[in-house]
Amino acid sequence: METQAPPLITEIVSIINTGLSCSLGSQEPTPPSQPVNPPATLAITSANSDLVKGFLTIDGASVIKGDLTLKLPHYNRGNAVKVTINPARPTFLRQVSSARNHLIASLDIILQLAEVRHVKREKLHSALRRVSKHMKSAKAGLCRVADADIFPVREGDATAFAPDLPEDLVVDLHVMQSNVVVSIYALNYHQSGIPLQIQSKILGKFRNLKLDTYKGKPVEILDTVTVESASPRLATLIRSIDTVEGLCDQLILKLNVFRKSAAVMAK
Repeated sequence: METQAPPLITEIVSIINTGLSCSLGSQEPTPPSQPVNPPATLAITSANSDLVKGFLTIDGASVIKGDLTLKLPHYNRGNAVKVTINPARPTFLRQVSSARNHLIASLDIILQLAEVRHVKREKLHSALRRVSKHMKSAKAGLCRVADADIFPVREGDATAFAPDLPEDLVVDLHVMQSNVVVSIYALNYHQSGIPLQIQSKILGKFRNLKLDTYKGKPVEILDTVTVESASPRLATLIRSIDTVEGLCDQLILKLNVFRKSAAVMAK
């Protein structure tokens, strides 16, 4: 095991650095020997329709630029609405940032092993288990989004767009595996003194009524559109996480077998 550990540690460090380079912004410190990735632009277009057309530019975990043209059937009578990312207030992709934090923590653990000339099996086993746990958490965070981080529980930041988004329009950005997900919600707020169901019936939308609570107020959701755009960098990030997890688990298994064999021989 002593001969297998050093090259494996070197390989894990390299793979973690590759993942980090995909999650760090162009202005942030980049791991040695890894190229600085410039911002990447993704097309954001709804399939087989013109409901959503535009682009987003992503730098590490931040959406720093973008324009979206919306043509929602019930909002603004279907007329085109343009929303633009406010470069002074970049939207933060929390899931990417969380995955990056797990990679950084794992790199610290592995580099501590690399500094030791002869790593004891117990210490190697413990370190690999910790890194594997970080990788599992990083992958899980990228493959699901908590209710608290999306509409309607999380309130949209109108100032993340220029000009500010109107109160009845929400644009939510998050990650699902290797895709950047853009969800748009057009809302109709309850007017004082008139039940929302009655308002909708008067407006002729009673059959399609979708009610929810947003910012503590009852709202009708007039339109919902979700668009996913594949990100090559997110795909590389997930591959890096999967590979590191696999390498750690393989060596943990070998260490467990070695430990059992040593215990049998000692009897």
